[in-house]
Amino acid sequence: MARRGDVLVSLRKLGFGAAGRRERFVVVQSDLLAGIDTSIVAPLDEDGALYLDDPLVVRVPASETGTSQPQVVLVHLATAV
Repeated sequence: MARRGDVLVSLRKLGFGAAGRRERFVVVQSDLLAGIDTSIVAPLDEDGALYLDDPLVVRVPASETGTSQPQVVLVHLATAV
């Protein structure tokens, strides 16, 4: 079971020009919910000018996400998987 703060990576299977692209998600649920089969995650995206003044994102250093560039957590797109 994924724990809060874990970064999960999946390969996109569908999408025009995006098949096989790696997508990263961060687990945002409490570790106290370990007994359920559902994880609450929010997608990550590379930090850039698009997110400069966006109050709905949380910046995360590359070292914490295992990427080469800083990321942002898109909190408003949180979902259960």
